[in-house]
Amino acid sequence: MERRKTVVLLLIALLAVSTYTFGGSVSAQEPEVRIRLAAAAAGDCFVSYGSPGPGYPDPYEWYGLGKGTAGISGFAEAVPFPGTYFDVLGDVYRTDSVKAHGFVSVRWVEDDGSRHLLLAAVYSEPSTGLGILVPEADAFSIPLGGDPDSANKALAFNGVHITGSVVQRISGIALFSAGPAGFSPAQPPTSVIAIGVYLIDVASGRLYWIGWLNEQVTVPVPGLEGPTILVPEAKVFRMDVEII
Repeated sequence: MERRKTVVLLLIALLAVSTYTFGGSVSAQEPEVRIRLAAAAAGDCFVSYGSPGPGYPDPYEWYGLGKGTAGISGFAEAVPFPGTYFDVLGDVYRTDSVKAHGFVSVRWVEDDGSRHLLLAAVYSEPSTGLGILVPEADAFSIPLGGDPDSANKALAFNGVHITGSVVQRISGIALFSAGPAGFSPAQPPTSVIAIGVYLIDVASGRLYWIGWLNEQVTVPVPGLEGPTILVPEAKVFRMDVEII
């Protein structure tokens, strides 16, 4: 029963973890293309973790600033995917087949003085897909929230969360995205670009959310009314999505 509850929570979190939703349709006759994707970020970042919520930890165990790096590279077989609000960014492609690998390494110090380190390897499974890519904007999300099959198509990860001398092994499903921050049907693209990583540990049901920005911005803490946090510009911030 507990494992079933955890799986349900993971599915809910991954469905809402992105503001993106599918709105177009794909014809079986659409030509398939091969797309290379990559992203890398390093420097100050937003870090948070807690119970899986509607796109963010809810409730938070902790949120604040950390320092770290993340990266991913891979290939996707994709088809044109017109008819979504992503069209404003350029030609949109949907993929159901992704081969990629990446990593996350982040350190932070919490209010009680405890020091934390998160290390994780992110990689595709044979089932990984259900993503969206926009080469003209170098934007992508693997997988993509908003579809009932997202949890089954997610990336996987294995890693550790180290607190002092305590080492906790973590593993589960992951989402890696790069694109306009907060972009949704109700909000046009902004100059603020985010590279974000979501890790959902199956054993504990804990959601880790780490994000880097291409410019310094004061942002509201998602899910909370009132608190804001100044997230500095990342020292390294690179995105690349191209048809090959």
